[in-house]
Amino acid sequence: MPGNPEIWNKLWNNRTIPKIEIFNWTLMHGRILTGENLEKRGIVGPFRCPLCADAAETINHLFLNCPYATTVWMEVLKRWGNGRYLPVHIHECFINWDNLYQGDLNEKKGVKACWMKIPQIICWIVWKERNQRIFQGKTQPVWKLAAKAMVLLGEVVSISKIPNNKETLTENEKD
Repeated sequence: MPGNPEIWNKLWNNRTIPKIEIFNWTLMHGRILTGENLEKRGIVGPFRCPLCADAAETINHLFLNCPYATTVWMEVLKRWGNGRYLPVHIHECFINWDNLYQGDLNEKKGVKACWMKIPQIICWIVWKERNQRIFQGKTQPVWKLAAKAMVLLGEVVSISKIPNNKETLTENEKD
């Protein structure tokens, strides 16, 4: 999906924290170092999902299909009155995310900006949990990850309200 401009517009035009944007860009290119990608690079290991230990660690499994990750998604989405359907593939999630909102995204100011950041935030939170389990041997309950996602979502929405440099320049300064 690297050549799809629609996905890149949704990813880069939806301001978040730079390290989260870069992570999601890497995720969309399929370059995140999951077990599947480590195997492709010749690294040998038992690459089971560190969140459920029931399946191979692929990008789609880790972020969408793993029962633990799915529960994180549902916990966050139920606060939005959604959560009945999650895409199976990560690219589909990012491309069609705006179509998954049950209602009018333009109904209330700021709802669309917040909604569109959810996939980026949840994928980041799941990745951080995965790494914490692998490298520190620590686990967190789903409700805690969902709460972290909501807090981070609030922070990111606050950051995105700060105008960028072009928006703050006066007409004379732009020339």
